[in-house]
Order: sequence, then C-alpha cells, then structure tokens
Amino acid sequence: MSKSLSERLALSVRNDTKPRKSFPDVLALQPEIEQALKEGWTIRQIWTLLHAEGKIKCSYQWFVTLINRHVNAHHTGTPSSMQHNKRRNAISTETQANGFNYQSTINKEDLI
Repeated sequence: MSKSLSERLALSVRNDTKPRKSFPDVLALQPEIEQALKEGWTIRQIWTLLHAEGKIKCSYQWFVTLINRHVNAHHTGTPSSMQHNKRRNAISTETQANGFNYQSTINKEDLI
C-alpha cells in the first residue's frame, strides 16, 4: 500500500534543501569566503566550488544575496565606495558653481 500524505510530507520536509537551511552553512564558512574574496576569487567561483563539494546546497542567486547581506555588510566604507562618494561630492560642487541652480523659494525682489 502507498504511504499516506502525512508520511510523504514528512519525507519531503526532511529532504527539503531550501535556502533558509543554507544560511547557517554560509555563516559558518564566512571567514573562508571573506579570505577568498580578499584574494581576488569571484563569488561565482566560490559558489561553484562549495556547491560541488556539497558544503552548500543553495542556488547561486541566494548565495549572492547572503554574501551581500552578511559578508559585504562588514566592509562598508571600502575604498571603492569612498571613491564613489568623493566623485559624487565633486560633481555636486561643480554643478553648484557652474550649472543651473534651482531655488524652490521665491525671492520677492526678483519679481519686482
């Protein structure tokens, strides 16, 4: 006789490899992942190796999400982001000096 629905559900839940179960795996490997990223390896190469070794069972997209949330979150203020902020500030000061400057308040003296 075939298994009941409850038994089949119990088996599927045990064999479930959803991303939420891979979160602790990624956190446990976080120091190694950070080191590999510092050495210049890409996230794709890291995921491919860890997935082939069976250390993680999540999709590449979920792995990237976890890396961005938990590994890259520790590296705020990296040189590249600081350079981006410097460029953005330099552009904004240039536009204030040379470009069109809209003032939302009305100067009554200009209207007369």
